[in-house]
Amino acid sequence: MVFQEVTKEYARGVRALEGVSFEVEEGEFFCLIGPSGCGKTTLLKMVNRLLEPTSGRIFVYGRDVRAWDPIALRRSVGYVIQQIGLFPHLTVEENMTYVLAIMGVPLQVRRQRARELLGVIGLDESYLRRFPGELSGGERQRVGVARALAADPKLIVMDEPFGALDQITRMRLQDELLELHRKLQKDHPLCNP
Repeated sequence: MVFQEVTKEYARGVRALEGVSFEVEEGEFFCLIGPSGCGKTTLLKMVNRLLEPTSGRIFVYGRDVRAWDPIALRRSVGYVIQQIGLFPHLTVEENMTYVLAIMGVPLQVRRQRARELLGVIGLDESYLRRFPGELSGGERQRVGVARALAADPKLIVMDEPFGALDQITRMRLQDELLELHRKLQKDHPLCNP
């Protein structure tokens, strides 16, 4: 993934980003660190075109994001949003396989993938029928990560994936994420810790 001189300007000339350039190498785990309001989330949202840059270029899988259909791009990038973003009316299984469902993947395949993902994130099958409100913060976070992994994307973007957790849970999940990265060997995980 490559950012070339990316700038994002809002109304009245307010600049969230100015001339940001960097490259994330294949297999690299890359984190953006900075104070609140410095543009980290804005930058991450531009990866999958939730926001468009005012100027500059962003390349995902070697292709300018503006050349992608936004829906196809979003389905090819695993995205863990701030505050996890699970759908409260869907079960854990339905949340984890949501992208697969909208891609038309058959129900049996989705169910099998949900079972596989539970093993990856360290939860047992009893969680499949639970709802987000029945989970701890750490469990919801794991489900959010599993949802990002469901379609097996090469790129995973995480926006403060551990921000709402206590220090002990945060440290444990960060270690688990690093282990998961090693295990799955995703090409370009990018996160805003």
